[in-house]
Amino acid sequence: MSNVDKAVRDVGQKALDDGSAKALDEFLTAGRFKTQEEDARVQALKVLEASGPEVRKMADRAMNGTAQDRRYFLESGQDLARSPDEESSTASQLAQAAERAGRRAKAETEAAKEAGQRTNGARQRPRMPR
Repeated sequence: MSNVDKAVRDVGQKALDDGSAKALDEFLTAGRFKTQEEDARVQALKVLEASGPEVRKMADRAMNGTAQDRRYFLESGQDLARSPDEESSTASQLAQAAERAGRRAKAETEAAKEAGQRTNGARQRPRMPR
């Protein structure tokens, strides 16, 4: 039971601790399914809270859907939705980098213009006769 989630583990352990055939049968026929659903809800909520807009949208649909919707979301849907979020994030990062580079280029251009004006001003000073 080490590769199952908390609710399933807790309920399964209670059935094992009880040791009766009735408790074990109840867990195997109904209890584990109820607790698996509880664990899936908890996992989907965790993903919902810590994701981008596309993943949140899909997680919200899963939370409002069926148990099968939540299983699909956790098994593969979140990964499919994560891709557009990552693309959007990358595009945003590139746009920010381009904006920073543009500001830096503008500042360097202004500095070069000022340096050129200072150089031209020095050349145009009248010379004193000898």
